[in-house]
Amino acid sequence: ERDCSIQRRHQKIVEEAPAPDLPAEIRQAMGEAALQAAAAIGYVGAGTVEFLYENGEFYFMEMNTRLQVEHPVSEMITQQDLVAWQIKVAAGEKLPLTQDELSVYGHAIEVRLYAEDPNNNFLPTAGKIEDFIYPEATHFALDYDSGIRMGSYTRMDSGVRSGDEISPFYDPMIAKLIVWGEDRSTAVRKLQDALHHTHITGLISNVRYLEKLVSLPAFEQAQLDTHFVEDQAQAIEQSEKTTEQTQRLHQIFAAWSLYAQRTPQTISSNDVNSPWNKTSGWRLNSGDEDPIAFMTGGHKVSAQIQSLPSGKSSLVIEDHSYTLSVIGNEVETDKQTLTLMISGTGIDNQSAKAQVLHSDDNIQVHSAAGSSLFQRAERLTVSHAEDDDEHGLHAPMNGCLTEVRVKAGDSVTAGDVLVIMEAMKMEHSIKAPHDGTIAEVFFGEGDLVDEGSELLSFADED
Repeated sequence: ERDCSIQRRHQKIVEEAPAPDLPAEIRQAMGEAALQAAAAIGYVGAGTVEFLYENGEFYFMEMNTRLQVEHPVSEMITQQDLVAWQIKVAAGEKLPLTQDELSVYGHAIEVRLYAEDPNNNFLPTAGKIEDFIYPEATHFALDYDSGIRMGSYTRMDSGVRSGDEISPFYDPMIAKLIVWGEDRSTAVRKLQDALHHTHITGLISNVRYLEKLVSLPAFEQAQLDTHFVEDQAQAIEQSEKTTEQTQRLHQIFAAWSLYAQRTPQTISSNDVNSPWNKTSGWRLNSGDEDPIAFMTGGHKVSAQIQSLPSGKSSLVIEDHSYTLSVIGNEVETDKQTLTLMISGTGIDNQSAKAQVLHSDDNIQVHSAAGSSLFQRAERLTVSHAEDDDEHGLHAPMNGCLTEVRVKAGDSVTAGDVLVIMEAMKMEHSIKAPHDGTIAEVFFGEGDLVDEGSELLSFADED
């Protein structure tokens, strides 16, 4: 069986088997052509032959003398352990089954979780994975006597876990998520659910992007080709816009999570009524005030939470007032799913559930309605986004400088390639944003640089 793939920057990010709506006779002809290709070169071993299909015709593209990243989709629909087959062949044994003894059942889809930034032209990222959270059902086990047992027919193949580093020296793939269903629509629903409950913090990944992509109507209807990502760019961007009510709910969860994380600071006193034993922001001749601040889209959100005698809490956020109560246990860690009963502006006694994840200054909120990302702001000062630095250029990713084409004193024109970086099998050209003169170059060819490092500076204009 061959897969249907969605391309993104010359890499496949979604694979399916069997390919949607591919006629059975075409699949049969592809299989026979693959066998003829292997026989013609006397190939012995596991391998993959790829074809392109269009308008009833298929064309040879390439042969890979190994198992490929998408081999789990074939394992899912055949219930065979292809890695074990590969080892048997390498040891000189015969294949366990002949082609006629194989059968295909159901539909499988695989997505690749990458350390990359979809909002920065899919450039690879690197760093420490603080949290790698995914549904327990995605664990799978092998039974070498009876084949692959997949339990829920959803599996996560990965060589990393929470706390591991993603290096800039290798492919930025973190894991492969594979689902199986009796038909394609069932597999798509399982994939959407699994991605919704998968979270990676500590570095930027494509998890949320994939969640939006596989939820598009065009994907659900199998309107797929190699230009899918480009053609659906606007639809993906629109899907990122949450409703005003969802945004408010996510802000409430972010504010409550920051409030619950605060470490009480008291001065020991035998007087239980002493104001020094209070941590509510008590002030003389004034109401309690200890604001919580975080950023979203360059905008600072300020919130004030106070405990009420009833055991509930009052929240004022963006000039809207709410009453909150926690259902179940209080937040004990920054990874716990939280359920709040909320009543206030536009919300009438609504029970809402979300997972709040903290990583450095980032706060991710995930609920059934979508996901939001916030940044922690200073409590006593206003945090402003840094202005674009017109006098320097910074590395967009961790990597190696393979070419430095300018030196101090050179005059450059907007669009000129100044530096070429390489990371994770990708090259990235850094171009002059405007006309000017190079004042200083801080690195040379072959140097390794971190994301955000200043590579060169421009001279001040008179």
